Amino acid sequence: MKELFLIRHGRQDSPLCNVDVGLSSEGKKQADLLGKRLKTYGIEKLYSSELIRAIETADIISDIIGVESSPLADIEEIHFGGFTGKTDEQIRSLYGNFQKERRLHKADIPFPVGGECGADVALHYCRGKDRAERTAERIAALGRRTCLVQADVTDAQSVQEMQRQVKETLG
Repeated sequence: MKELFLIRHGRQDSPLCNVDVGLSSEGKKQADLLGKRLKTYGIEKLYSSELIRAIETADIISDIIGVESSPLADIEEIHFGGFTGKTDEQIRSLYGNFQKERRLHKADIPFPVGGECGADVALHYCRGKDRAERTAERIAALGRRTCLVQADVTDAQSVQEMQRQVKETLG
C-alpha cells in the first residue's frame, strides 16, 4: 500500500501573504522539526510545488531524511508573476500602485508580469479534478511512502479529491 504525506510549507518571510518568497527563520525551524519527525517514517520520495517556500521546506526536510527533493510543475495554487522571489521592499518599490489598487477590491486583477488573479485560481479548482488526476498518476509511479510539500494542502476539498484520485489510480 502506498502512502502520501501532504505537507504545508513552513511560515513564509513576508507579511504580504500572497507572494512567492522564502521561509522566515520560524519557517525554517518548522521544516527542521518536521524533517526530524519524518526521519523515522521511511520516506522514499519527496516532492514540492515550485513555490520558493515549498522548495525551501522540502530541501530542509531532504537534508535531514536523506531523500532528494524535486519540485513538481503545475501544482501550486496561484502564479505570482513579477512578485515571485521579490522581497517586500522590492514589491512595494516596483508594484506599489498595483498593491494600492488590489487593496481597494474593485476588480479581480492579476499579479503583474504574467501573474494570475482570483478568477484564475477559481478556474484551477474547477479543473481541479483534472489536476488531481494528473497528480495521482504521477504519485502512482512514485515510491511507497511519498511526501508532497505545497501551499494549498489546507483546502479540504482539494485534499479529498486528490485522495480519491490516488486511491482510484492505485486500485
